Amino acid sequence: MTSEPHTPEWPPARYRIHSTAHMEALGVCSAIYNNAEYTFFLLIFTYSSQEYEICRFLFEGMSNRHRSDFLTRLAEQRNFTPMHDHVLNFIKCFNIATENKNFLMHSKIMTADHPPDRMSFYKASKANPAINNGLTLDVETVRNVARDLQAVDIYGSQIFLYANVRAPWSRHYTKQEASGLPPIDSAYLKKLPLPKKLLIPDPLVPKKTETPARIAPSGTEIPRWRYRLFKALKRGIAAPACPGLSTGWVAFVKVIIA
Repeated sequence: MTSEPHTPEWPPARYRIHSTAHMEALGVCSAIYNNAEYTFFLLIFTYSSQEYEICRFLFEGMSNRHRSDFLTRLAEQRNFTPMHDHVLNFIKCFNIATENKNFLMHSKIMTADHPPDRMSFYKASKANPAINNGLTLDVETVRNVARDLQAVDIYGSQIFLYANVRAPWSRHYTKQEASGLPPIDSAYLKKLPLPKKLLIPDPLVPKKTETPARIAPSGTEIPRWRYRLFKALKRGIAAPACPGLSTGWVAFVKVIIA
């Protein structure tokens, strides 16, 4: 008798997460981003005069920042009015959606002591990698990141299709015009609203604290502008050319704030 083949447990025990819905949403984010990234490349290829292979080689060697700068420069050079603002808006939308995705995909997932509908993400601070930034998110928030990526991908695809029909430098422009297809109206492109950024707290950024109220001898609160004026006059800033007047000015302001 032959023994049945051993099937490794899935997922592995060490990486078993209590929320499969979150994990599914993260996988969808990754899959959609790959499409959006290729759409970004198609826009660079459309605006560039280089061949596909050369554009692909350059694109793969660029960071997201360099890709954005490159496409912005190409759009400025072409200056094709019907598409110009949409291309720049696409870049902004893509960068926000990508930043949100990167935080989720490059974070350490923490699930201990959380309800089943929540998941915590911790990622090293850019300012100090020894400190982690953290977010606890429900599954809909993670899904919204995927939806934003999808909206950006569709928006970029529409710009690409419009360019192939209407942009005079497009490699397919002549063929489309000669085929007798009706031109795409400029209303075909709808400006995509900017995605919402994930509010990632940074422990290195000091929180603003309220200045304690200043109380006059009479017991009333001194308005902030009066107190600042008094401090400035006391330092002699208000009348630097006439230092002899400083004492008189301070006494005068004391009367005002009393």
